[in-house]
Amino acid sequence: HSLACGGAGARHAAHRSLRSAVGALAARALAAPSFEVVCFPSAPGLRPDILCRAGPGGRPLAIDVGFVCLTASLAAASASQAGAARAYEDIKMEKYAAHARAAGFNFAPVIVDALGAWGPLSLVCLRRLAVQAGRLRNDAPSRAVAVEMANLSSAAALFTSRLLLANAAGADPFVDLMPGA
Repeated sequence: HSLACGGAGARHAAHRSLRSAVGALAARALAAPSFEVVCFPSAPGLRPDILCRAGPGGRPLAIDVGFVCLTASLAAASASQAGAARAYEDIKMEKYAAHARAAGFNFAPVIVDALGAWGPLSLVCLRRLAVQAGRLRNDAPSRAVAVEMANLSSAAALFTSRLLLANAAGADPFVDLMPGA
C-alpha cells in the first residue's frame, strides 16, 4: 500500500527528488539545466521539469521526470521488463514531444518505478548525459555510465525506502520525506 498511495505529499517528494538528481547529473555534464521553464510557444502552460540549454549533441533538451508507484500500474509492471516505466514514458512522450519538436528541442522522459526499473527512453537520455559528464572527468564511457546510474538508482531506492518507513504502522504521515529537497 505504501508504494501505491504514498502519503503526505510523497508523490511530490519523489518527483522533486528525481528532478534534483537528474538536474545534478545535467549540471555535471555542463548541460546548463534550468527547472520548470516555460519554453513551448505552442503550449505556454506546459513546463518540462528540466531544460538543458546545452543538451547532448548541442541541441536543447527538455526532460520531464516521473516516479511510478508500482501497485498503481502493477499490470504494466509485470507485463514486461520496465513495463510500468515504459508505459509512463509513452504518456510523457504524447504530452511533450510534439511541443518540444516545434520549439526546436529534443525531449526525453526520465521515468523510474518503485523497484528501480528505468524506462528504455530514460536510459538513453541518462546514458548520454553520463557520458558527457564522464568526459569532463576523463572517465571511460562505461565507467561514467556505471557511476551515474549507481547514483541515480541509489537516490530512487532511498526514496522508496523512506516512503515505506514513513507509512509503517505508527509513523507520522506528515513528516517531510525529503528534508532539504
